[in-house]
Amino acid sequence: HQVLGTSPQVAFTRLQFERAEELLRNPALTLEAVAEGSGFGSGSAFSRAFRKAFRMPPRVYRARLGS
Repeated sequence: HQVLGTSPQVAFTRLQFERAEELLRNPALTLEAVAEGSGFGSGSAFSRAFRKAFRMPPRVYRARLGS
């Protein structure tokens, strides 16, 4: 908490999203695989959290990475 200036949960979630962003760059991976690879319990939990954090679904985010 002192080092990062935030709660451990917020820091962990940030790491999860950083990993998810990396995995979303691979179009061969399903969203379920991205969710699993980034530590989310399910694809739906990942999608809800991603949409809340980025204000867009992960599919849209992935499509924007490709353009």
